[in-house]
Amino acid sequence: MRRDRLQRPSSLARGSALLEVLISVGLLAVGAMAVLLVNSTLIASSTVGHQRAEAALLAQELVVMASTDPGNAGCYATSGSTACSSEVASQRREEWQARVANRLPGLLSDGVVAQYDSDQTFMVTLQWRSARASEIRNLRLATHLGT
Repeated sequence: MRRDRLQRPSSLARGSALLEVLISVGLLAVGAMAVLLVNSTLIASSTVGHQRAEAALLAQELVVMASTDPGNAGCYATSGSTACSSEVASQRREEWQARVANRLPGLLSDGVVAQYDSDQTFMVTLQWRSARASEIRNLRLATHLGT
């Protein structure tokens, strides 16, 4: 009889073991959900950072084009007075606009604006819709091209 008691756990012991397992599984599930939530937040932040870096590179590229060709800086503008006598400068601007459309996902239809003012200020504004949060993001880069 003593042997039977040692081999068989009581029904109370079996029930408490099951409860411990259920609690452990619940805690594990909560932990896994927390890790997934943090991971998705990090991915979203990384995506926004990548888009912003891409926009900055593209804006800087147009500013460099305008500053290395100051006689035709107005040719690189997309709004305002865009009269241009340089076919090469106009073609470079159009190629740049195509690169922006390809490399910046979510670009708004009016999201590319480059202005060249009479005080020789060149300003590039890019606007796009963030893929995950559907927020409108923008980047503005301005420089003075004069001496």
